[in-house]
Amino acid sequence: MNNHSSLKRPESPSRNKIELLSADWRARSVQEPQPVRRPRAVIYARYSTSNQDEDSITRQIESAKRYIEKIGAELVMPADRFADRALSGAYIVTRDGLNDLLSSVARGVFDLVVVEDADRLSRDLGHLGELHRTLEHHGVELHASMRGKLGLAEIAMYGFLSAEQRAQLKIRTKAGSKQAAEQGRAPKGSIYGYSSASQGHGYLVVNVEQAAIVHLVFTMFDEGVPVRAIVRHLNREEIPSPQGKQWSAAGLRGSAKDGSGLLRNHRYKGVLFYNRTETRRHPDTGKRTLLMRPEEDWVVVEVPEWQIVDTALWDRAQDRLAKSGATVRVRASKKHDQLLPGRIHCSCGAAMTSVVKHSAQGRRLQCSAYVEKGTCSIGHSVGQAYVERNILRMVRDGIVNERTVEAFEAAYRDEARRLAADVEAERATLEAKAIKLDRDIDQTWDKTAMSGFSIERVSGWRAKWENELADLRERLKCLPRLDRLPKADASGAATLRGAMSELILRIPSPLQSADDQRLLASIRALVPRVELAFAKGGRGYTLRVDARLDGLLPAAERTPAVVPVARLLEAAFGPTQWGRMADPDRRDEVTKLAQARVHGLRDHEWQAIAHIFDAIDLRAVRARDVVDAALFHLRTSTPLSKLPSCYGHPKTVRCALQRFVGAGLWHDAVDELGRLHDAVVVAGDRTAFDRWKAGPDP
Repeated sequence: MNNHSSLKRPESPSRNKIELLSADWRARSVQEPQPVRRPRAVIYARYSTSNQDEDSITRQIESAKRYIEKIGAELVMPADRFADRALSGAYIVTRDGLNDLLSSVARGVFDLVVVEDADRLSRDLGHLGELHRTLEHHGVELHASMRGKLGLAEIAMYGFLSAEQRAQLKIRTKAGSKQAAEQGRAPKGSIYGYSSASQGHGYLVVNVEQAAIVHLVFTMFDEGVPVRAIVRHLNREEIPSPQGKQWSAAGLRGSAKDGSGLLRNHRYKGVLFYNRTETRRHPDTGKRTLLMRPEEDWVVVEVPEWQIVDTALWDRAQDRLAKSGATVRVRASKKHDQLLPGRIHCSCGAAMTSVVKHSAQGRRLQCSAYVEKGTCSIGHSVGQAYVERNILRMVRDGIVNERTVEAFEAAYRDEARRLAADVEAERATLEAKAIKLDRDIDQTWDKTAMSGFSIERVSGWRAKWENELADLRERLKCLPRLDRLPKADASGAATLRGAMSELILRIPSPLQSADDQRLLASIRALVPRVELAFAKGGRGYTLRVDARLDGLLPAAERTPAVVPVARLLEAAFGPTQWGRMADPDRRDEVTKLAQARVHGLRDHEWQAIAHIFDAIDLRAVRARDVVDAALFHLRTSTPLSKLPSCYGHPKTVRCALQRFVGAGLWHDAVDELGRLHDAVVVAGDRTAFDRWKAGPDP
């Protein structure tokens, strides 16, 4: 029986175990050892409330610098590069400094992040752990100048303590505010109409000047003056708002849900109403949500010395607010989706808002600064549908036409080729600089080459060159890829032109289908801004349309500033014409139908009734044209006064038709046509003009 313990491997000469690997494989795969370098550090600093100031950031940075020097690291970026001021540590999304730090981590330009303590990075345990994992994934260490390197255990412990501290501080603050409210003190300080008293925080005295404005607002509102009219009066008198700016309707009316707005504030009738609502913020997005508290948590305290308006006046204001809020406004106008919301502006610079002044007029455009604040002197309004149709015509005829599209495509392609050449040249230049910097950095580790220079000087060069190299690599990464350069293909312009022509005829109408939404997106890409300037006295207006030619391209192919794409279109329009034939496109469509005799008599039909009209002598118009015009009017609802000129003068046609009806010839002709199997007449044509039997209109 063999004894395995007695089996021994033959002794082999001592050698490096790496030599067991193939020399060729080592040459291909094993990297040369990199020279040891000092850790590269950056600093993050933050303070949370407006009660602190820049001294807090300075103190944190100085503490971090001492720590960096102590551990032998080097600061490779400006000390205040990553800093957030007056921002809570409970949220990440709103902190630009922290987000800038996180976006720089992946670039590999630093090895550790130094903060004063873990709570400067975040006071939320979950966020702190997530930040630690992100840094760890990229090989970046987290250090606190007060504690040293922070591992997972330290993160968990300090994160929990910070979160608990924040929660307890929130509870104590809320309890203190509630107690102050129960004692008749203002928990959140003074508001418009009051000033802080000398007794301390929460004690208020009435500000006489502001109180007079508050009383004026309540009085005017009680007298039936609309909120917007009150706002216009205050701004016209140059009375500063609570924020020192202009007054707005929203600032007076507020919201019934959260009790905001000057007219809804209980404090003006001498009542402190606190703890009615609470605001919660989403932990990731920071979005605020308003929640109503139970009634037993409300604090309602009477403070007579705060009263500015009497209780009866305040109550009447609330009744009127409630009635105006409960009134459901029935839109007399047809549902009309705005074509260019927020893009049409008054000549004063403010956006035009859509209003309904009279059910017969539909929706109209009026300056929002005039409507809401009264700061604009231009109070004219114009039909929204008419303006939108005119804008579409200007863009369709000035931009979406064959000549403009072909010229734009040619310029776009030429510029894309030039851009490709510039990108290639810049890439070659940056790569050459990067190679040289890389060579210079490697040389700083050569003791023979650097023998005549101090360690501090060499380290300074190395840090400077490494920063320059990182910037070069970032610039190389940001260069556009040649295979992604824009390609001009506006072949869909003809289709877009047809769709715009069809939309012009449909406005006003709801735009809800998928095709409508795609068309709207295309139009809005073409038209970023429109200025509407009224003529003197409001008799007409001028449209200045800022159009962009790159809106003709598919969204994925649009590259800003590739070629000059801006075009300014300007056209003047007279007073709005009413009626179906006021629209130029509709007039063109009706004229084409009339010229094609789509609704006219065929030759054999006219021959069957021509003898009926021999009894009447018509000199200025042909009888057949009069009959065709009457049928066209009945089929298209085109007013007789707006008939196309191919039928003759509208007044002449109308007088001849009245003579036919008065003599009974129209009835005879319709009866005769009705006997034909394929006649163009329909039921109702015979009596359509019976109102003229008694004779022509005076």
